[in-house]
Amino acid sequence: MKYTLSIILFFLIPSILIAQWIELNGSSNFSFNDYTKNICTDSNGFIYTSGYFTNTNGNTFVAKWNGTNWSELGGENNSIFNGSILSMCADNKGNLYVAGAFTNTNRNWYVAVWDGKKWSELGGENKSNFNESISQIICDYNGHLYARGIFTDEHNERYIAKWNGNNWEKLEIPNNQYWMLNSMTLDHLGNIYLATYNPTEPPYINVLKWDVKSWTVLGVFENTFEYGNVVAIEADLYGNVFCAGNFKNSDDEFYVAKWNGQIWKELNSTNESVFNNGISTLTTDIHGNLYAAGLFTNGNNDVYVAKWDGYEWSELGGENSSNLYWHIWDIEVLDNGNILTTAQLKSPNLKNCIAKYTVSDEYPDILTNYIFPNPTSKFISIKGNFSEIKIIDVSGRTVLKKQSDEIKAITKIDVSHFQTGVYFFVGQTIEKQMTIQKFIKN
Repeated sequence: MKYTLSIILFFLIPSILIAQWIELNGSSNFSFNDYTKNICTDSNGFIYTSGYFTNTNGNTFVAKWNGTNWSELGGENNSIFNGSILSMCADNKGNLYVAGAFTNTNRNWYVAVWDGKKWSELGGENKSNFNESISQIICDYNGHLYARGIFTDEHNERYIAKWNGNNWEKLEIPNNQYWMLNSMTLDHLGNIYLATYNPTEPPYINVLKWDVKSWTVLGVFENTFEYGNVVAIEADLYGNVFCAGNFKNSDDEFYVAKWNGQIWKELNSTNESVFNNGISTLTTDIHGNLYAAGLFTNGNNDVYVAKWDGYEWSELGGENSSNLYWHIWDIEVLDNGNILTTAQLKSPNLKNCIAKYTVSDEYPDILTNYIFPNPTSKFISIKGNFSEIKIIDVSGRTVLKKQSDEIKAITKIDVSHFQTGVYFFVGQTIEKQMTIQKFIKN
């Protein structure tokens, strides 16, 4: 999956609920006729999904959740995609990008962009030169877009493609003997972590780090079998990097690996793995919790989302509580702390959907955008009728606080002296209603 954050801080959550997964749906008769594979949220908090489902014209499409209902982005049967959508991401300007197995009229694979009004090929119609499908795209806080897949260059070598605003550049991988580029992620500093696989010679699994200037190899995996590869990689706010997939330890068990600065170590509090099958996706929240999902099952043989709280693994919702079926491809932690996943609900009738797990019911799933510009390097402007505003860093420390006599309809705040990183605006109205929003200081 991709890199995502929850912006509900532990000291702001007024209540915790225990609940099963429910379908994220409204009053309409909208339904997905095939699997959902990806979940994405934009800077305004809107939720999108895509995958293998199609409209009545037989084209795959992106569905948008507006807080009430799902609908086809761009209008019913307006999709231009002739193949599955394998990945999505959004930048901080409101653009949504998708990629996958679809092609243009020249039969080249490409990245499509939604600018709020229409879909178009990134770079111009039929300008793409990707010679095979694009498996994943990711976007950093500065709007840089990166793509990986099974496409190759003129030397038949796989590479990472970077969109520079005008065309695609090639991030060459030194001594490229890697058979597959399996997964990638970004940390909050803009570093890329790329998981690779080469079945012909050890080490079979490698993770490379791109620091904007060069690639380095991050150690080796401890006690890993020859067969198996990394399917998911994730970086949290605290500098930790995690990997998971189809690889196993010396006891023939699937596991999540954590980079300790020298080698990849199994993330577990006991000597027994909790995973009986492969892991397809990882994500983290602001508290440092790690979530994993895929093909592994609980005691009822149901797939579930596993949560690592820093000490142990547990099933989200409680042991054997899952009502999900088959394969979980993606997990998204929303801005209000609630969790979404691509899934089939067991009832009714193994329905393809986006399933929701409620952590807090205090805030809506889609939050209003109060801060601009975001990201920022000098100032932020806060729009709204607030009696108190605070800015909090990722450790929970209040770095700025203003009362009603200092607040205007639009309040401009100098953040140029803040350290680079992630911050949270917390606004409270006279009626004691609270709003929070994440922003990035460059």
